[in-house]
Amino acid sequence: YDAGKTRVYLMEKVTSFNIPATLTDDSFLDLLAANPNLTSITSDNPDFKVVGGVIHNADMEPVFFPSFVTSYTIPKDVAIDGSYLSELQSLLSGTKVSAVAIEEGNTSAYFADFGALYTSDGTLAFVPAKMETFTISKRATLISGSGLFSGTAVKTVTYDKSKGDPSGK
Repeated sequence: YDAGKTRVYLMEKVTSFNIPATLTDDSFLDLLAANPNLTSITSDNPDFKVVGGVIHNADMEPVFFPSFVTSYTIPKDVAIDGSYLSELQSLLSGTKVSAVAIEEGNTSAYFADFGALYTSDGTLAFVPAKMETFTISKRATLISGSGLFSGTAVKTVTYDKSKGDPSGK
């Protein structure tokens, strides 16, 4: 009898999971990660908030992306910076997330277009690993060769040919 294997086996049968208020650490995340059948996560725990299926810590930083999540909206109360984007890229590795957006009201100096993130001056800052078609925003000013596409699924690059004001207004 192996209690660890039994727990993983039982978790694979679970389709919905609620984080109880009594949970004091994030050790349950490994069990959730091993579950391909999970379709719903909720939380009664003040230390873990669930938004759009994604588990966040109390500071609203994402800590777990279940397999059913394919897009992610950065909450308005999160300060986006290079460190945050690096951690996000690491967390998204191995997930199905192919597009990222920013919740309206976020005051960080970033904007999202076509599922990618740019700095306010138009420099490409983040491309989700599972994105297959990258569309260059009209507001883009710089797409550097700094490895933003390294490790991504991007196969096609296009340019936003839609009519309208390139400032995004």
